[in-house]
Amino acid sequence: AHWGPVYSLTFSRDGTVFASGGGEIDNKIRIWNPRTGRRRRTIRAHRIRIMGLAFTPDGRNLASGSDDTTINFWNLRNGQLTRSFVDPVSNVLSLAITPDGQTLISGGIEGIRLWEVNTQRLLYTLAPLAQPIVYSVAVSPTQPLMASGGRNGVISLINNAQLIGTIGGHRGAISSLAFSPDGESLVSGSYDHTVKVWNLGTRNSFTLSGHNNVVNAVAVNPDGRTLASAGRDGVKLWDLRTGLQIGSIPGFTDWVQSVAFSPDGQLL
Repeated sequence: AHWGPVYSLTFSRDGTVFASGGGEIDNKIRIWNPRTGRRRRTIRAHRIRIMGLAFTPDGRNLASGSDDTTINFWNLRNGQLTRSFVDPVSNVLSLAITPDGQTLISGGIEGIRLWEVNTQRLLYTLAPLAQPIVYSVAVSPTQPLMASGGRNGVISLINNAQLIGTIGGHRGAISSLAFSPDGESLVSGSYDHTVKVWNLGTRNSFTLSGHNNVVNAVAVNPDGRTLASAGRDGVKLWDLRTGLQIGSIPGFTDWVQSVAFSPDGQLL
């Protein structure tokens, strides 16, 4: 139903709702029933492409971020806009919501911003010197830790709005980040055509080399064992424990921009 590229995908926490965000020529959000494939609602969301989507834990609201420099909150019962953040002064490239549903995190051209979901107000602006341009943000499911990755190929680790460390290893920009369900590992996809799996305790990593072009997105299955990576050469599946490629999904005629697993791990 999208008229052009799809830039962002996300499932609600209970897996009953799925959202997709369109690109420059189709800047709408579409809400789906993931079991039937039927479209529930279309929201005229932004002026240009939608780069990030995040459900609140209760599934009642959806946040969207765009290249038009805004972050919007939507009531999914009626599709109405409940709040538009106009504070961002640059492109919003990634969104994440903390597991408690209290904080929305945005990454963009000017760094990271944290927003209070209930009051929908800006809490902090972070611009780590190691990473002024942020392409991706991710939040740990088990601890108050977030990660961001950007153009310089460095991962920043942040706790309670404080930079606590950086991880370097990629030779290109970091396009996507995802934590494992136990919070012990972090996966990063990069413009350098590789995926890395990091042990956050030791900061050691192993590299998954199978893509022949830019890796646009990574997602970890809730089973904690399966990883999906997507790029200009389609989608590949990996065993997260061994680093071995266990499959690929053929049939794509163009590159894949985003991937998401359903909460029960049965759908990709």
